[in-house]
Amino acid sequence: METQERRSVRRMPINLQLVVLATAPNGQEFYEVTNSINISSRGVYFPISQRVDDQREIEVSVIPPGDVAGMLHFRFKARGRVVRLESPETPQNSVCLAIKFTEPIQPV
Repeated sequence: METQERRSVRRMPINLQLVVLATAPNGQEFYEVTNSINISSRGVYFPISQRVDDQREIEVSVIPPGDVAGMLHFRFKARGRVVRLESPETPQNSVCLAIKFTEPIQPV
């Protein structure tokens, strides 16, 4: 039996470098560089080594890959809310976050 896709926007399995600005459960702000697992116009899914509370607002900057960086002289940035936390089996004990954008992606 087929399962019906609940998402209204297709996710693209693209590995893009991200800079994440978030707040840990202890209230301490941190930056982390990571890579996307997939991305859409409404959100992004990526691993992160630090813990972040569910429903927390975070900022994500997308760094263009090197082969287009010469043509693009800016990054893309958006704020989003954590909508899902997953703990995959990884040696780094990272957590994967699903972020739903709360504002449109903007060039910076």
